[in-house]
Amino acid sequence: MKGKGLFLMIFVALLAAAVTSFSMHGESRISLRYYLSNDDAVKEDLKETIRLFNKLLATFYDTGGDTTNLNEFPAANLVKRRIFQDIENWKKGNNWFIHDLHKTEFLRMRTLSPQRAVVETRELWHMWVRDVETGNKSGYKVNPIKVRYYLGMQRGRWTVLEYEVYGIDDDFPEVVTKWR
Repeated sequence: MKGKGLFLMIFVALLAAAVTSFSMHGESRISLRYYLSNDDAVKEDLKETIRLFNKLLATFYDTGGDTTNLNEFPAANLVKRRIFQDIENWKKGNNWFIHDLHKTEFLRMRTLSPQRAVVETRELWHMWVRDVETGNKSGYKVNPIKVRYYLGMQRGRWTVLEYEVYGIDDDFPEVVTKWR
C-alpha cells in the first residue's frame, strides 16, 4: 500500500504542477489548445483573423488613419507602422486611398507550429483616390490579388506578422525559411 500511496502523491503533485503552469502561462494554453483542438477550429480562428485584419485595414485607409480600432487590429507593430506611414503619405498629397474588399477566397491554410501559421488568399479589392477637400473620386480600379499572410500567436490571439502581395496570375513562392 505504501508504494501505491507514494505513486499517487507523485502523480497528484505532477498534475498540480502542470495545471499551475498552464494556468499561468498563456503560451502554454495556446500550445495545449493547438494539440488538443481539431484542425477546423484553428482554421476558423485564422480565417476570422484575416477577415478582421482586412476590415480594419480598409477602415484605416477609408478614414485617413483614424486610430480608434488600432488595439483591435490583429497586426504586429511593424505592419501597423508600415500601413500608417502609407496613409500619412497619401494625406500629405491631400488624398485618401480608399479600399473596399469585395471578396476573399481562402486558398491554403497551414499551421507550422502552435505559434506560427501561413494563410494564402485570393482577394478582390475595389480602390480609388478621394480628394480630402473636394471629395472627388479618381483612379477607380478593381484589383484582384493574391496575398500570403504570416501569422503568429501573440497575447493569446493570432496576429499578422507580415504579408506579401502577388499578382493574381502569379504562383506563390516557397514559404520563407525563417517562418518554418
